[in-house]
Amino acid sequence: MNWRVKRLTIGLLPFIAAASSYGYQGALGDPTKEFTNPTAKLIIDRGAPQLLSKLSGDSRPGYLAMSTLALIKCGQPKNKPEIVAALEALSKRVTSTFYNSVEGEDKSVYEAAALLILFANAEPEKYKKQIENLSAFIVSNQTASGSWGYAGFGATPGAGDTSMTQFALLGIWEATNLEIKISPNVFDKAANWLLKTQKSSGGFTYQPLKAEREPTVSLTAAGVSGLLICQSQISRSRTKVVEKIGNKPKSKLLVEIDAEGNEAESTDQPKARGLTTSSEDLRRGVERGMSWLAANFGVDALWGETPYYGLYSMERVASLSDLEVIGSKAWYDMGLNYINSHLSPDGLVESTYGKEVNTAWALLFAARSTRDSIQKAEKRRLGAANMLGGRGLPKNLNDLVIRAGRVGVSPMTGAVEGMLDALTDPKIQDTAAAESGLMDAYSRQGAAALRPYKDRLIRLARAPDPQLRVISIWCISRLGDRDVLPLILDALTDEQDSVAVEAGKGLQFLSRRLIAFGPEITDSADRTVAANTKAESSKAWKSYFKDALAATLPSENSGGKTNPPGAKP
Repeated sequence: MNWRVKRLTIGLLPFIAAASSYGYQGALGDPTKEFTNPTAKLIIDRGAPQLLSKLSGDSRPGYLAMSTLALIKCGQPKNKPEIVAALEALSKRVTSTFYNSVEGEDKSVYEAAALLILFANAEPEKYKKQIENLSAFIVSNQTASGSWGYAGFGATPGAGDTSMTQFALLGIWEATNLEIKISPNVFDKAANWLLKTQKSSGGFTYQPLKAEREPTVSLTAAGVSGLLICQSQISRSRTKVVEKIGNKPKSKLLVEIDAEGNEAESTDQPKARGLTTSSEDLRRGVERGMSWLAANFGVDALWGETPYYGLYSMERVASLSDLEVIGSKAWYDMGLNYINSHLSPDGLVESTYGKEVNTAWALLFAARSTRDSIQKAEKRRLGAANMLGGRGLPKNLNDLVIRAGRVGVSPMTGAVEGMLDALTDPKIQDTAAAESGLMDAYSRQGAAALRPYKDRLIRLARAPDPQLRVISIWCISRLGDRDVLPLILDALTDEQDSVAVEAGKGLQFLSRRLIAFGPEITDSADRTVAANTKAESSKAWKSYFKDALAATLPSENSGGKTNPPGAKP
């Protein structure tokens, strides 16, 4: 069966199945959040209340931040007195660009990163200043070789600490997800150090310049997750997609201005200059690390000091690379079973560094904490800005509003059907309010708001007007239905760049991939270059979905059983 036929006839997409099998519903800090995996639910239901009861007794900022983060990720309300007190106490520790660590200079980066991650996932607007200051502190402590490490490491070329480097990168990655500026060169330097210190086997050790034992699961997962974060940030900086309306760049009038009429500072990430790490080197480094993890994950002797820290890192690797199976191992189920089998009667787990922080790591694993951060970042990047502008500026400039640092349009209210009527009415040239209305309806009701109009949206995807095609692709990709995948894949090669770019973003939204396959089309690209970019993107996306979908299909000799992704037939 060829790909074109297969893609039309297979069952549910794996990313939809994963969302229902392993995922959760509800917002962060929402007590109604539902964990549908029974083992994850059991671990969270037993561990979270116990961890909550211990918050007030922990005076160590890094440990307190990890525990508070785990509780928020597990759905504990952020207005719980214990969580409110922890956030307020920790926020008061960051009043300038300098962070004064409780445990001294050696552990200051660990603590600063833990606080940053917490604030970014708690109330990022309220704690924006703290997040900015902690980001600057972490960047200022990067060594010349690109790593982060304990005091004195900076004097030795190539020295550093894989674990601390992981936390530093995770912290500033969370900051970039909030559009806080971090130079791509920071990630480039870190990637260069990680690649140089990766063992020939693909594994990583704790402090590479020291005579150490063999690589561990914990440190290899830390190294690979660091490479994946660097890969995503460096790729964002290499090219920039120009937002277009039809076949023209978006009007420069659509920029944010301050109260005095001056153009506000752009929130785009800084442009990279002098990058030294190639995309191919990063790809090979990640693949080698993943191969090591596939072979060694689950081997008790290779966990390192604490298995729960290792599981926390493994969840990050799998979420950043969008894998439910590593090699032939169902890493999430294996990790949940390990945690469940080691729960003490009080619902906590214990290993090196004590019960509280190990339980926090275990809960962060069970709650799929990194995937949650990825989904929030995708929502910010793939949201309203993609469709903003319609066929031009709205006739009534009073309709312009600023949302999340971007210029937007007051949304049309009422029925979705009326919005679609406005979009297709040739007498109406100003459609920005209708576009904003569709997005607003989706943000409030989810796919249910758009699904009754699915057939109409599919027809719009073939409309002569490219902006209508952009709008329909945006809406269709948010339905999550298997039968629209061929349409979105076909749109990757649309003659209009804006449609192809939107299709790529739609597929990234569907696949939940942090690192996507484009297309990314620069303003300097001629038509031949643009066409080749679209063709390469189309080939990569089709290959990705072909492999993902084939993993859920019964093989001819399997008697109807499906192969897990990554498993050998």
